[in-house]
Amino acid sequence: MRKTNTPQPVSTAQASIDVSDIKTADNLTPVTIVIADNQGRPIEKFNDIKEVLMHLVIISNDLQFFDHIHPSFVGQGRFKVNANFPFSGDYTLFSDYQPVGQPENVSVLTQTMQGSPAPEVSINTTLRDTVINETKVLLHVNKDKAGSKDTSEVKAGEETTLQFELKQSGSDEPVKDLRPYLDAMGHLVIMKQSTQQPPTLDRNSYIHLHPSSTGTAGKVSFTTRFPESGNYKLWGEFDQDGQKIVADFWINVL
Repeated sequence: MRKTNTPQPVSTAQASIDVSDIKTADNLTPVTIVIADNQGRPIEKFNDIKEVLMHLVIISNDLQFFDHIHPSFVGQGRFKVNANFPFSGDYTLFSDYQPVGQPENVSVLTQTMQGSPAPEVSINTTLRDTVINETKVLLHVNKDKAGSKDTSEVKAGEETTLQFELKQSGSDEPVKDLRPYLDAMGHLVIMKQSTQQPPTLDRNSYIHLHPSSTGTAGKVSFTTRFPESGNYKLWGEFDQDGQKIVADFWINVL
C-alpha cells in the first residue's frame, strides 16, 4: 500500500499595525494589530499560545528596549494594547499568533516613533550577572556537567545551553518562589545586533525559546543554536512570586 503525505496547513494570515498619536494618561501608546487572510478578510478565531491569543514582542532596533506584552482580541481580526515606546527611533514588533486551522505565525511589523532620543548603546559581552529588584540573576553558558565551569566561547551553528540562575541578592541563596510564567518556567527572547546603519531587525535573527529543562531551585535552562556570528542580546523572563523579572545580557557568537 502506497503511503501518502498529509499536506500540512499553510498560514495565509497577514498582520497590519495602527499606532495612535495619542498617548494614555500613563504615557502609553494605543496600538491596534489587525490579522486578515490573503483576501483581506479579518480572521475571527485563534488558538491559545501559552495561555494567550497573541504574544507581542517589541524591540527597539538598537536593542536598547524590550517588552513582551499580550494584546486583547476585540473582534473583526483586531487586537488592541497600550504599548510603551520610551525613545524616539525605529522599533520592530514580532506578533505571534495562530489562527484556527493554521500553523503558528510570527508577523514582523515596524514602527518609527517620535520623542526623546535613546541613550548611547552600551555593550558588554562578558557581563554574566545582574541584580533586579533584590534578585541576582546569573547567566551560565554551556556549563559543564560538574557545574563548575562555563565555556567562554559560543560558536554559530553549535548547540548552546543558556542557564539562568536566580538568587537572593542579600544571602546568595537560590530563590524558591519561581512560578510558571505563561505556561512555562521562563521565556527567552534572543535578537542579533544589526550591522546596518540605521539598524534593522528581521525574522531570521529573532529567537523565542521555552525552557529545555528546569533543574534545582532557581535554575532554568534553554537550548538553542545561534544562526551566525555577531553580537546577540538576550532577555530572560521569569515570574518570581507574581513579580515579573526580566534579565538581559549580551553574548558574542564566533
